[in-house]
Amino acid sequence: MNTVRLEAGDLMWRIRTWGHPMRPAIVFLHGFTWDGAAWAPVAEALSDRFYCVAPDLPGHGATSWPEPTAEWSFDRVVDALLAVLVKLNLVAPHVVGYSMGGRLALRLALRHAIPMERLVLIGASAGLEHPHDRSDRVRSDAELAQRLVSEGMEAFLDRWMALPLFETMRSLDPALLAKLNAGRANQHPGGLAASLATMGTGSQPYLLEALSGLPMPTMLVVGEHDQKFRAIAEQMYARLPQGRLEVLPGCGHSIPFERPEALSALLTTFFTEAPLATSLT
Repeated sequence: MNTVRLEAGDLMWRIRTWGHPMRPAIVFLHGFTWDGAAWAPVAEALSDRFYCVAPDLPGHGATSWPEPTAEWSFDRVVDALLAVLVKLNLVAPHVVGYSMGGRLALRLALRHAIPMERLVLIGASAGLEHPHDRSDRVRSDAELAQRLVSEGMEAFLDRWMALPLFETMRSLDPALLAKLNAGRANQHPGGLAASLATMGTGSQPYLLEALSGLPMPTMLVVGEHDQKFRAIAEQMYARLPQGRLEVLPGCGHSIPFERPEALSALLTTFFTEAPLATSLT
């Protein structure tokens, strides 16, 4: 693994890479409270065939966060992410996004007419349809951010991991779970608060109807026990012109951590096979 630091889109980024840069590129975008290191098991498994690139997203890890936050929007973060890809000279990469990273990946694919070989969205959504739902989510995210800053990371992570969404992740090997959470505990509360304000679900444009315009093969991946995001994925799948939906058994929302080997195999197949008709596992 190598680490790169660069300035792009008015932010300073930390980016981890695996594999040789002359191989086909995969850009990995992590979820909320994680950083690029979250992709290490998957990237290492794929690095013999691909050049794997995993930035710390704004407000996470060693990447700076949007300041002043009020001057930033979801789309400005997406534009900054595009500036990273341009600086790294990543031509027609595959893009994989998990949860928050999936929302950014989807908007990147729809907002910018850049060559993108294939797109994978893991436990992601296309946003909230009704403006009042988005406003309510913005308010709840602002309250969450305030608690995060006032309570600190340890208390916040205890509250966060107690959510039903992460029930299956809590069944991971205790040593592995402790290692994962130790990395998250080093996140900066101010950075995560800024990310909630700029990259939260309430800030995301509603994109469901726009999915029919995606030009690249797109795979949706959800966990068998992630009922909420499985229903969302089925809605999205119905609108994709070149769609594929994969439901991984024995896991919930936290697929990169619960089933990294299965996810690595799925990505390898999807990125090396010819575009295929839709499928539902």
